[in-house]
Amino acid sequence: MSAKKRWMAGGVAVMAVAGLAACSAGGDNTDSGGTADDPTVIEFWGWNQGQDLMVDAFNDANDTIQLKYTQYPSNADLATALSNAVTAGTDVPCLVQAPGSPVSLLSKGLIQPITEQFKGNEDLFLDSAVVSQSANGEVLGVPFTGGPAFAMINRAVFDANGVEAPKTWEDLIEAGKVLKDKGIAVLNFAGEDPSTLINFSNQAGATWFAIDGDEWVVDVDSPETQAAADILQQFIDNDLVTHETFADIPAMSQTFDAGKMVTIPLTTWNLAAWQDRLSTSLGSWETIDLPQFADADEFVTTGGFSGYSVPEGCEDVDAAVDAGVFLASDPSTVAIAASPTEGAGNYPVILDASDYVEGILPPTLLGDTVNETPAVIERAAEAARVQWIDSPSATYFDELVSQWAKAINKEITLRELVTHMQAYVVDDLKAQGIAVKEG
Repeated sequence: MSAKKRWMAGGVAVMAVAGLAACSAGGDNTDSGGTADDPTVIEFWGWNQGQDLMVDAFNDANDTIQLKYTQYPSNADLATALSNAVTAGTDVPCLVQAPGSPVSLLSKGLIQPITEQFKGNEDLFLDSAVVSQSANGEVLGVPFTGGPAFAMINRAVFDANGVEAPKTWEDLIEAGKVLKDKGIAVLNFAGEDPSTLINFSNQAGATWFAIDGDEWVVDVDSPETQAAADILQQFIDNDLVTHETFADIPAMSQTFDAGKMVTIPLTTWNLAAWQDRLSTSLGSWETIDLPQFADADEFVTTGGFSGYSVPEGCEDVDAAVDAGVFLASDPSTVAIAASPTEGAGNYPVILDASDYVEGILPPTLLGDTVNETPAVIERAAEAARVQWIDSPSATYFDELVSQWAKAINKEITLRELVTHMQAYVVDDLKAQGIAVKEG
């Protein structure tokens, strides 16, 4: 039985444990029983900087399992290659840096559960990280990094204009109204990047996509998303944002460097990138807690957890999981992944990441406030919501980009956008013959 059929037959909430055990991946796969003379070779696909060095560290420390690494230019390229390999049933890797949320990948039949093989390793990682790679009592991936969300402000500009650092998004709107008269924007809404809406919705408590039994649940136009949209709409209506495109990083950086845009929501791996992009404003920036919604009951951030998954068709599941756990938890590989120079500045999701946070920090970007940043990052990690589930609609993101561009250009409202996207995804799934219901 394929992973997709197992999943859809049982559902997210009610699949019986006994039924899972009877047809789980572990029963049909070989173990990691290689030898030093004849090691099990695991094909590992990823795209993060430094993974080649992590593979070298793994191979040096292990003789019965060896990793063979292929680096892809991006997660999109890896996703295409993975889909092609699994569909064809040939040249399927046994370990991948998951190119998407594990629930979505499993529902598409691209990965398999690793519940039995992962058992006993849960205590190595943060509970929230394990939850992000799990659903319905099944473990779907080895967690290896989180993207705890915080913000960075140009403290020099804030101070020069007598504006306090924002604690809420409503505070930032009021700050933006003051700074607008000086030609200063408080956020950047790139026309090609609707992740701002996704992240705000996630922080507000929205879950756009889920699986219930054999149906996809679509809940884009939820009260939580509407609340997030209403806040973002105020930034647009009051002209408090810039529209610098990521297609022209030098122009964007010049705007930020000149103090014309002064707030950047980000995560750990962005810090080194912004240090490289900026020049005259280096030392003026300060990290702060991610602003909250004024009516929030608790401090919440977005998490952006990622994992290593085992593709459907891999026969060496035990060895693949052993390798994934090593890459995600061994001090030698965690240090590489966390480094902003050797690796990708990944925030480790091991129980105690304190030894690695200092190495993530860029030396000049944050000036005298750099020593306050570890506490900001750790608070963000502790408050992170679990994994966002991708849409099963292949065309959804392109449509969302198109609608986002219209919204920030004031051609439509964000309320109209989310209502449109709700109908768009439902209609698209029905057209494909996929069972769907609205949340």
